[in-house]
Amino acid sequence: MPQATTLGAPGQAATFSYKGNVLEGVLIEYEYANVSIDYEFFQLILSVFRGQQVYGGFSETNPTQGGLGEWIRDNSYLNSQPLTPRHVSRIAAILVAEKYATSEREGNAVLIKFKS
Repeated sequence: MPQATTLGAPGQAATFSYKGNVLEGVLIEYEYANVSIDYEFFQLILSVFRGQQVYGGFSETNPTQGGLGEWIRDNSYLNSQPLTPRHVSRIAAILVAEKYATSEREGNAVLIKFKS
């Protein structure tokens, strides 16, 4: 089972397990419930953000405007299961682990660079 590490602050980063991959869809395993991200939703993320650099925006209550978290919040209805900006730290980590994006820190913020 693949593992990835969230992209938050180093002291807050968490390693997690997931099933599947970006090309097939993913099931992220949480202690309290599992979360599904559909293949089509991953493809939409990759299409919308292709070649861009955006902030992660992982805040549940105040995701960064124009960031991936805000986009997920506004478009999760396109996935089979509702998602929030809090899920983005894991979604982005999977995209980085599978080489669809890279990440870096800018102060407290996480920048995600999507491949072209």
